[in-house]
Amino acid sequence: MGRLLKWSAQRTLLCFSLLAVMFASPAWGQDESPVPTPALTQPPAEVPTSTVPVADPAAVEDPPAAEAPAEAARPVDHLIYIPYDRLSDVIDRLKSKVVLSYEEYLELVKQAQGNQTPHKLDNPAILSTASYSAVVNGEVAEITAVLKCRALKDRWASLPISFADAAVGEVTTAEENKVLLRGTGEGTYEILFPKAGDYTITLKLLKRITQSPGGPSPELKVPPVGITTFELSIPKSNQKISISPRHIEIPPTQPAAENRSTIAVSLGATNSITAIWVPDMSDRPEMDLLTTVSNQLQIAIADGLIHTEAKLEYRVLRGELDRLRIAVPKGNRILDVTSSARLEGWTVEQEDRGQIINIKLLSAVDSSCTVEIHTERALPEDPIALAGIGEDQTVHGIHSLDVTREQGQIRLTHGEELTVVVEEQAGLVRTDLGEKGAAQLAYRYFSPTFSFIARFEPVQPILDLKHDNLVIFREQRIELTSQLEYTIRKAGVFQLQLKLPADFELLGVNCPQMSEFQHEKASNSLIVVLKERTQGTLSIQVRGYIPPPQQYMEADASSLANLPQIEPVGIRQEEGRMIAYTIEAIELAANEDQVKNAQPIPVNGIPYNFSDTQVRAAWKFQTRPVEIPVRIIRRPTRLSAQTYSTIQVQPSGIQVTAYLDFLVQYAGIDQFRIAVPKEFSDQIEIEIADKNSVPIQQKSPQASDEESQWVIWNIQTQRPVTGRQRFKMTYDISLNTGDTDEAEEEEKSAAELSESLLIPKPLGWERGAEDRIDLTRSTGEIVIQTDPALSVAVKGMGTGIEPIDVRELTMLPQQGHQAFRYPVQSDDDPIRLELQVSRFEVAEVVSTVVSKMLSEYVLGTSADMSVRSQLQIQSSQRQRLIVQLPESAQPM
Repeated sequence: MGRLLKWSAQRTLLCFSLLAVMFASPAWGQDESPVPTPALTQPPAEVPTSTVPVADPAAVEDPPAAEAPAEAARPVDHLIYIPYDRLSDVIDRLKSKVVLSYEEYLELVKQAQGNQTPHKLDNPAILSTASYSAVVNGEVAEITAVLKCRALKDRWASLPISFADAAVGEVTTAEENKVLLRGTGEGTYEILFPKAGDYTITLKLLKRITQSPGGPSPELKVPPVGITTFELSIPKSNQKISISPRHIEIPPTQPAAENRSTIAVSLGATNSITAIWVPDMSDRPEMDLLTTVSNQLQIAIADGLIHTEAKLEYRVLRGELDRLRIAVPKGNRILDVTSSARLEGWTVEQEDRGQIINIKLLSAVDSSCTVEIHTERALPEDPIALAGIGEDQTVHGIHSLDVTREQGQIRLTHGEELTVVVEEQAGLVRTDLGEKGAAQLAYRYFSPTFSFIARFEPVQPILDLKHDNLVIFREQRIELTSQLEYTIRKAGVFQLQLKLPADFELLGVNCPQMSEFQHEKASNSLIVVLKERTQGTLSIQVRGYIPPPQQYMEADASSLANLPQIEPVGIRQEEGRMIAYTIEAIELAANEDQVKNAQPIPVNGIPYNFSDTQVRAAWKFQTRPVEIPVRIIRRPTRLSAQTYSTIQVQPSGIQVTAYLDFLVQYAGIDQFRIAVPKEFSDQIEIEIADKNSVPIQQKSPQASDEESQWVIWNIQTQRPVTGRQRFKMTYDISLNTGDTDEAEEEEKSAAELSESLLIPKPLGWERGAEDRIDLTRSTGEIVIQTDPALSVAVKGMGTGIEPIDVRELTMLPQQGHQAFRYPVQSDDDPIRLELQVSRFEVAEVVSTVVSKMLSEYVLGTSADMSVRSQLQIQSSQRQRLIVQLPESAQPM
């Protein structure tokens, strides 16, 4: 700060002198003859003085410093005379408009010197000069390091140094006072000085030679020193030795011996010295490197990242190119560095202006070389400079350094989900690069010092929806199914949100692109998470139900203030339909005067069908909110039944199988009643007849009067039934009712047995004396099937029973001995059958029957007769047939 004030004060003094010239005589200012320039009075010791010749005004812009005269300061005129007609040129060169008196200037200088604080050294000892002499012997370099140090502390000053993996073999000093070397860590040491003074320390180091594709190379880590010299001797002649970092070659201390190569260099402050040598095969003179670069920058914005690909085409105009330096912006992650030439390696240095990539080629290039660099960084929300080098040398893109000229092209692409806004553009020329669709933005530049700042904003998706909201009124709940057909434009989406009705119970969500769904009952919202960003058409089906109000279950008529519906969130335009379905037992009526934002439409052509339901009404809408109040009316239950009985008469007994088919219409019931003969009630088995019937939860007989010939069975199903419910009932009746044994029964060939059978009948539903449902119709069919060994006579009795041909049966197989049907079952005159069963005696079975026989007899002069017979027979014998012939007959 003190130095800055001193320079400003000098410029202010000069401006004050120029102001004095403005008040000088015009005649003097116009004199063209040379005028002697008086010198400025020597100011106080801390202020430097300047002398400016009058004849050369350009010298005022950069006045040379002058030594202060040895004699005592004497007062002189504090003026600088310059030609009056060139006063404006001088002021413009100084670029200063402030006029300050000399007294004020001295006061500012005094304040600046008072604010200076003495510099405090970090270490009580300093290292001023370091000299390294390395001699390569085989795989090891023997290094002699001579360090010149100064200890600033009276007792035991310390100086930290580091040689990394180099081994320290010996420490000596030229003075009588010996120093101590202490190890402080891996490759780090500390030199201890017994007292203040100058020291010359000699260290013997050993360093292993590493082999690389570029040649043998020792890398020595050294403490940074203001003056560093390095000398290397290699036991090979005609070797090209490269030393890094940058250096100036100096004459070696001793001339190179025979069959050895020696180099000595002077370095600045550095932390490491690297040497590499290869055979020198070229005799061409070294020339200053002259290169140009054509840079192709491809910038792609996608997935929240800025991907930058730079293709730098180097063209060597003069000299050889063996090292490259390329600048990369801070914050960019360097993914890859490739080159058309073979690389020895590359490193990255972090600087204030950006990252510097140092690329070392395996062999020098004298024509052309291409380098490709890939980087990425996160896309910020604020505007960002995508390329160029700023006026303050800050790097905003990938550009080459240390080249004669760089020009190139920039191509900027981004996804459809983003929009780009160029906020600042300078030093660029817009172009299409002659390629259609190659880039959304393309520019040319002829110098890397340009500005290109852009801002990226996400494109908001546009959602249009076709929505069918299906409401199904069932017996005990109101089901809701929404079919949503989204059309997503501009940008894709990862999730979609829906608003559900209150108390909605979700059953499932179907969507081919869905990953998962999140149902938040507290907020009545559903979020459908997709597998990936989706754009275009998308179908979602949401299924669920809501518990109906109490009056919906109990009253014959109830109402809803609005049909339940699922509402999408974030939709630009919606075209929807509300479609109401009911079961047969429910009727629906809408209050058209109170319908809001919906218009009724015909129900013809509705593509959705649900089992046991019918379309009652439909509306269309385009704006929300949609309100459709409805009135619900329940129809009374209608119950009918059909009975199909099969009676199989066998020698061992009679088996009765009855199918009772109930038809429940309108409202469902969960209890059924069947009357069965009392004498067989304990043997009866009742089960459902098919898979479409609701399973039985409980069945039990009801107590009956002693005089009644029926027992009523109550059957409870697992849920209310609408439609058909089929039950199967079976029981057996034995024909051997007497005490005689089986042998005696077989002896009675003409024995007869009689049996009277009551046909089971279905009954209506009842719950208490007042709550009951009678059967509207009860019909049936009966078929009797007999065993061939039995003779059965059947007589049907009861109201309306009539015999029919077995081919007239509709619900039973058309086969059997006899069939009946009846249109109704009366409680006063129930349907029953009177059976007379007779058993036939067992007769011997003829095994062979000859139905036809043709015989031919031939008589001749001899006493013999030839006979040929043809017989048509039917035999139960499988392999043998016995034929009886006359006694003297001989088979031919």
